[in-house]
Amino acid sequence: AKRGDEDYAVKLPRIEDLEDESRRINFIREAAIVAQVRHPALPRVYEVGEADDCPYLVMEFMGGTSLAAEIEKNPLSESEVVRVAIDLASGLGTLHLANLVHRDVKPRNVILSDKGRARLIDYGISSVATGTADSVVAGTFQYSAPEQTGMLERPVDGRADLYALGVLIFECLTGQLPFQAKDVGDLLRMHAVVAAPDVRGLRGDVSDGLAMIVARLLAKDPDDRYQNAAGLASDLVQLPFLNELLDSNKTVYL
Repeated sequence: AKRGDEDYAVKLPRIEDLEDESRRINFIREAAIVAQVRHPALPRVYEVGEADDCPYLVMEFMGGTSLAAEIEKNPLSESEVVRVAIDLASGLGTLHLANLVHRDVKPRNVILSDKGRARLIDYGISSVATGTADSVVAGTFQYSAPEQTGMLERPVDGRADLYALGVLIFECLTGQLPFQAKDVGDLLRMHAVVAAPDVRGLRGDVSDGLAMIVARLLAKDPDDRYQNAAGLASDLVQLPFLNELLDSNKTVYL
């Protein structure tokens, strides 16, 4: 949408959600929650309302380059990846504190500003974390944690977003996904039971510390991953110190 010289992003429910009264109410409720979230890596919400019985959400339009487009050109340097990951982890942390799960963290939903700062878009399938196992599969399978696809009967919470962020970091570094299959069933099985490849096997110049961070993000059991985005952001910021410890052969616990 456009008002004056300003562009805005307008989010509407899917048609099937409009036909389901409970989903329609959930859209309005979650839009109101998202409107209270403020973070530089997240688009600002300007208005939540209804028109002709259709709820809508007016958000800041994020200009810039898609992270997916950048990866298609070349894998990013480690320093670029770390900067993107810190921005996204910080934004996700704010979202999770509001009890929201994005559910579709992937390069196409990340916009890079002209200064290289990463911003997360598309709250189209964000949902409130309930603390119970989820019966609805949402997101993009290549980036979805086992519990998000129903392959692992565990609650879908912020740790599912961190798994997706791990896949995103892996792809930024190597130019490819950790798991690839032509059949969706095979892909879901790999995410659930096959150990993620060591990122250093595909790109030898990745530091040991970052490889350890990626491996922890891609753990099958959410209890084995980072438990919150703040812990991840802290390790990313302290990555040079972490690598110094590893170079000195000291034991490191993430």
